[in-house]
Amino acid sequence: MIREGNVGATPFCRAFTTAVVTNEAALPTYASMCTPAKITGISSACSCYVPAPTAGRRLGCNEDNCLRAMIREGGVSATPFCSQFIAATVTDPAVLPTYASMCTPNAIVGISSACSCI
Repeated sequence: MIREGNVGATPFCRAFTTAVVTNEAALPTYASMCTPAKITGISSACSCYVPAPTAGRRLGCNEDNCLRAMIREGGVSATPFCSQFIAATVTDPAVLPTYASMCTPNAIVGISSACSCI
């Protein structure tokens, strides 16, 4: 991705890291190099171009689709939700907020990871 999309990578990554991307068909052609999980691969590569904001978040957190969905859809309620989630033992994904559908392949692991960044 870096070599082939170098000129357009930074603007693309700025847009990609602020949106929730689920449609791989909308990705640039150089994304085909990010296999097997294109969206995850692009998220990782974009973190090199556009570092995740650190104000209020822990260093080393990459804003994947799960974390972006939590920030966007969970908003101010994400922090109290995460406090409860981390204090409990959650094994049933049905109790998770609807935005947990962006946390693939394992919603519980994804939410746990995202909560560690909030």
